[in-house]
Amino acid sequence: MFEFQNTWSGRAPALGDNQARGNLYADYTFQSGRIKRLRIGAGVRYYGKASIGSRGNDSIVNPNFNPALPVNAATNPQAINDPAVDGATIVYRPSYSIVTGTISYSWRLKDRRELLANLIVSNLLNDRGSLYFSTILRPTGGDYTSPARESVPDRFRFKKSLRYNLSITLKL
Repeated sequence: MFEFQNTWSGRAPALGDNQARGNLYADYTFQSGRIKRLRIGAGVRYYGKASIGSRGNDSIVNPNFNPALPVNAATNPQAINDPAVDGATIVYRPSYSIVTGTISYSWRLKDRRELLANLIVSNLLNDRGSLYFSTILRPTGGDYTSPARESVPDRFRFKKSLRYNLSITLKL
């Protein structure tokens, strides 16, 4: 498992920074036979996990809370900072990949002209998962009666759905 740390400052990565990115693409053009000049290709774009927030504001129920005394943030708080986490405890969005496929064909025309049709299909597997961008404090375990809070992923968008792009090019 690869863990990222900014070695210059010792601090956690900036929000939204992917820990790793990579692209891999291959294509092949047939050189002979009935499908000469047909090109097929496929690729994958990888995005590593990204930081979306920290656990620095997480809290737990105060084990020393005295219900007989008035609630006071300084002297008798119901919740205290969670000692197991701090601002350097990062909340991450999981890694994901997007697959792309291509197919094209070229026709030789008179006068050395060429007509090229190219179809690109993005998000070939139609992965519609969500991508989170920030965190929010929620009741721990969903228990709204407890003063304890934990940071959980919040704002999100869905990945772009299956998309097609067809282009026709005439080379003069």
